[in-house]
Amino acid sequence: MNIRAFFLCVGASALLLGSLFGQDAKNINSQFSVLSWKRTIHDLYYESASGEEFKFFAPNGSPSQVYDYMGPAPLNFYKYKGVDEAGNPLRKVVASYSPKAGDQHLLLFIPDPKSRTEERYRLLPLDYSPESIAEGTYRFFNLASYPVYIRFGDETFKVNAGRSESIRSDPSVADGLDVAMALQVSEEPNSAKVVYSAGWTLKSGRSALVFITNDRGIKGRIDVKRIYF
Repeated sequence: MNIRAFFLCVGASALLLGSLFGQDAKNINSQFSVLSWKRTIHDLYYESASGEEFKFFAPNGSPSQVYDYMGPAPLNFYKYKGVDEAGNPLRKVVASYSPKAGDQHLLLFIPDPKSRTEERYRLLPLDYSPESIAEGTYRFFNLASYPVYIRFGDETFKVNAGRSESIRSDPSVADGLDVAMALQVSEEPNSAKVVYSAGWTLKSGRSALVFITNDRGIKGRIDVKRIYF
């Protein structure tokens, strides 16, 4: 299963939650930040329960600021596309998300591969709070469909499919760091196969989100994307 299939499962769960809670008028207090998988997305909007409208954009290089939301679920993100017969601007929902009270997620905007003629995104909510991440932290998100073993300098740890793990770095100790990743290809002992190896330059005072995917759909391969903040 590649990243698109993974997001399809997440999207189906989001639609189910939307159907369960979409008619609930109860307002929810939550927070979110956003990040675009492909490129910066401009001119996005959402509306609170009071009718106040907020305009924002989803950056591609690092997570956005944290936004507050108070309103019912689902939370719809929209753009203005065209006008009606009276000349009023038309809202077009491009992504939806069903938060729970107290949630603080990083919402990853992924272009919907099924929507070839309209702008539409799938949202992947990730556990992320900038205040809770210590300086120099690398957080690994495994979006592939199999466990990945990671060697980060002298440390080795496992990240199961659909899970995340964090590790601290210390740029004052070493300017460079060897990083390797291996896939668990079967349940047999010693079945891990090294599929990624590189030297990373540690950046003082900065942390990173590391996404492990199989976006290209090549069996037994992974793709690694780092986003510093």
